[in-house]
Amino acid sequence: MIWKRGRKIGSGAFGSVYIGVRDESKIPLMAVKSAEFSRSKTLKKEAELLLNFELCPHIIDCYGADESVEHGERLYNVFLEYAPRGSLADYIEKSKIRGGLHEDKVKKHTRSLLLGLSFIHNLGYIHRDINPSNILIDSKGNAKIADFGLAKKYRKKSEKKRSKGCIGTILYMAPEIIEKEVYEPPVDIWALGCTVVEMITGKPVWDFPDADPFVVMFTIMSVGMPEIPKGLSEEAEDFVRRCLVVDPEKRWTAEMLLDHPFVASMEEGKLIPCNGDMPKSACNGGFKNWTIGCC
Repeated sequence: MIWKRGRKIGSGAFGSVYIGVRDESKIPLMAVKSAEFSRSKTLKKEAELLLNFELCPHIIDCYGADESVEHGERLYNVFLEYAPRGSLADYIEKSKIRGGLHEDKVKKHTRSLLLGLSFIHNLGYIHRDINPSNILIDSKGNAKIADFGLAKKYRKKSEKKRSKGCIGTILYMAPEIIEKEVYEPPVDIWALGCTVVEMITGKPVWDFPDADPFVVMFTIMSVGMPEIPKGLSEEAEDFVRRCLVVDPEKRWTAEMLLDHPFVASMEEGKLIPCNGDMPKSACNGGFKNWTIGCC
């Protein structure tokens, strides 16, 4: 691939992101995530994962990777879909004056994220860092899951091992991460619930301005479910409660949540088949007996 590096548009723990310009391409602009080759293990893993997820339109596209030597420095570069509208965090920040995003837009983004998470989980992976900064908005206004630097394959119950430390963004961490350092698909659903609240209200579900991280972690572990803000619609409140169930065994899955009335009316796409088969819904008949409240 022939390309040129443009301006820097972001940076993180695992590298810096630049605009990339491709010659003779129908998609001239891309995002290039780069890291020093000697420190590129995480970036290489992210590229491999994204190529596994290329069939899902709700996950940021990866066009491949290469190595380059620039200014005497050897770099590893991953070529990603460019999202010109920035991150969901940017959208939320702009919406604070209005008190959050319009609920119809929240429903649309939430359904897209659920479709992406269902695809990831059915392939046996967990993202481990779902939050507004890691969700990008493409040129058509669609939300896409990005930043898979912390993603990993999860173990079956018989193979479960305690993880080494808490990983992720504190305000979106599920209680079981802090208490037991356990990472399974329900941790992504908890983080999604926190993200939905933030989209609707313009504020994080946990209100800890400049608090010590250990204070935040202790509060999450001891309080469990955060207080659900007032002003949410009945369907939105119930959806959030299904996500923020303290017991991960009772927390709803992405497939179950796709049938929830809060997002079921949205028709942004169909669930992407995994390994050639359509995943079986765990919802057993939908919402014939739907009631408001937590599982």
